Amino acid sequence: MSRWLRHAAAAALASSLLLCAGAPASARSQLISRGPVTACRDVALTFDTEFSSSTQALADLLDELNVKTTWFFLGSQVESHAALVRQVAARHQIGNHTFTHPIMPQQSIAQMKWEIAQATDTIGRVAGAGPRPLFRPPYGEWNNTLLNVTESEGYPYVFLWSIDTRDWAGPSAESIRQHVLRNIHPGAIVLQHGSAKNTVEATRMEVQDLRARGYQFVTLTELLGIDRDQRDFGGDTYVVQYQDTWAQIGVCHNVSATRLAAYNDYSSTPVGYVLHIPHRDELIVELDGKRLELPVYPRVVPPGRAIAPVRLAEQLGAEVEWDGRQATVRKGDTVIMITPGDRMAQLGPDAVDMGTEAAWADDRLLMSVRFLAEQLGYTVTWNGSTWTASITSPEPAAPPPADPTP
Repeated sequence: MSRWLRHAAAAALASSLLLCAGAPASARSQLISRGPVTACRDVALTFDTEFSSSTQALADLLDELNVKTTWFFLGSQVESHAALVRQVAARHQIGNHTFTHPIMPQQSIAQMKWEIAQATDTIGRVAGAGPRPLFRPPYGEWNNTLLNVTESEGYPYVFLWSIDTRDWAGPSAESIRQHVLRNIHPGAIVLQHGSAKNTVEATRMEVQDLRARGYQFVTLTELLGIDRDQRDFGGDTYVVQYQDTWAQIGVCHNVSATRLAAYNDYSSTPVGYVLHIPHRDELIVELDGKRLELPVYPRVVPPGRAIAPVRLAEQLGAEVEWDGRQATVRKGDTVIMITPGDRMAQLGPDAVDMGTEAAWADDRLLMSVRFLAEQLGYTVTWNGSTWTASITSPEPAAPPPADPTP
């Protein structure tokens, strides 16, 4: 039997076993084929990865689409594709798919341990991040002995899937897309392959269609809720679905309903409306009631200080110069010099505390919004519910009184 036919047969066997399997013993890994059903339309795209000419294109596409996924690497192949492995590991969650891709229930306990441990060490060394706690058995084949071994090797979760695209068999991208859309459900785990030739285009279409249906893409541990509360969904979009509320959407994206509504400048949630999700630390900056667009997003840093790119000064009527190590802000007689990492700004001959350090983020220098605005003659108010820093222009000087003499 060919490897791919074994894959299909094993998938069917695994599905039938899951239906009759009881809760695993405490000493065994937990076998998982789908996430819990919640109010959030979560889906986990997963890729069992041997490498081909398509694999790099898939990784680049996921970066372009801002989609987080989970990749299960074959340990014997990662060294020869080290750069790509590191690229994936930096953006996505990675797991263990054994070292040589054997049918694990046919192996001895010693062979099972070797396959898992060898892949663990090799993937961790090449990727710069270890694959624990995620393991997926080749062909979806497992038995209780394997679950005991994976638990002993530090893998409490053994993942199967709820939607098998069978992309390895060469269906068209449209066929893969249709199969996913027909079978999608909240908590779905979608199985695809990093080497299949039509997976790249199919994934592009799946992401577009699933987003239109209100699905959001999470890693496997996020799907289980293990580290979901740590996720930053900033930069994502969400298409409002029937009966959605601000509160529900906010909970699913780790942001308050009030912040979400303010960020989108909308008072209701009409079906089909595309919401933009703020970063967990992102704030809104307004000037005289008008929201400002800045080169990188302004944010809140401990202990509750608002910082924004120093280029904000240009929208406040100042000039900004950067000499490679220090920014200089000039407006009339006011000259402010800011150095990355310093809390003190040079204001003329004096060193003045800005209230928080100037930070370097996303290749931009960020500094205190309040300090910058007030030094340039503006006032700042803060709304803690909507996370909005409102900058108000100074009142124009009153004209001199008219000369009463004739």
